Amino acid sequence: MEINDKKLIELTPELHDYCLDYMRSRKVSEKTTLLYKDELNKIFKHPILTQTLYNKTHSKGNYYRSVLKLIIDTCNYNDIPTYNYKSIKAIKKKQRVPQVWTDEEIIKMINNIEDYSLFVECAYYIGAGLRFSSALMLSWDDFLWDDWVNDKTKTGKCNIRAKGDKYNILIVDPILMNHLYNIAESKGKMFHGIPYKNSSEDMYLFIKKSSLDSLEELFRKQNFENILDSNKEQVNVKNSARLEIIRKNHYLVDYKLRKLSKFFNGKHIKFHSIRSSRATNLLKKGFKLYTISKQLMHESIATTEIYLSLSNVDIEDEFNEKL
Repeated sequence: MEINDKKLIELTPELHDYCLDYMRSRKVSEKTTLLYKDELNKIFKHPILTQTLYNKTHSKGNYYRSVLKLIIDTCNYNDIPTYNYKSIKAIKKKQRVPQVWTDEEIIKMINNIEDYSLFVECAYYIGAGLRFSSALMLSWDDFLWDDWVNDKTKTGKCNIRAKGDKYNILIVDPILMNHLYNIAESKGKMFHGIPYKNSSEDMYLFIKKSSLDSLEELFRKQNFENILDSNKEQVNVKNSARLEIIRKNHYLVDYKLRKLSKFFNGKHIKFHSIRSSRATNLLKKGFKLYTISKQLMHESIATTEIYLSLSNVDIEDEFNEKL
């Protein structure tokens, strides 16, 4: 524990059991219970829930915040004393300004990144920028070609997998639609003018289905072994395989992006900056914040604002132009 680190809650075995009982009393689903239990086990390896541990867990996202709230609610429900109850909240850190690149700089990345130029292009030109996982799992039949082929100058549409296994139809820039169409045409993968229509081939753009199938088989075997060992929990085969292939490819893409630093004054390019760049560049072009938020698949505009970065120069230019 760090010096002067506030003590918030004593993490005893009894409190751990109370948390599990509290979940059962609230009839939390089995899937959620397993997820919460896994995170609870990690937190309860520490003797005290300190401010530092709280902040570290809180910063991971909403799911982790729910686990922290579960611990606090359990304490309240069972009248378990806490240290400085009113101080149990995350101490906000100074928000980092997102890394933003211009359209021209993104094109420079696309032209120079080895093996992943189309991947970066898809991540940038679909919606207001895609998350890594959404871009990686793209397939040819996600694109709605039938309407677009009648007028190749207009935007296209693409069915995108978002967080929570939800799907959203996003707008696709004509630049990308035409590029993908030309790729399919050059490979002779057209059927009545539609790329890969009725194709029996592997439809993923950036991964091999065989690799995904191999990982699923690996996790099925793991589940079988876990059944024999009652102390081990089973995993979601399809979800675990997808996450593993995303993790492996994220490492490879990050490595390629690091190699681009020589073209950008030594700056390390983060993949997520492709998404924040697209959103910011659309805002500068006059797109409404609500439109950008929908194309980012955000539930809240407040989340969208985190992705945007406007300098004082941008603001001054807009006032000079419109006043």
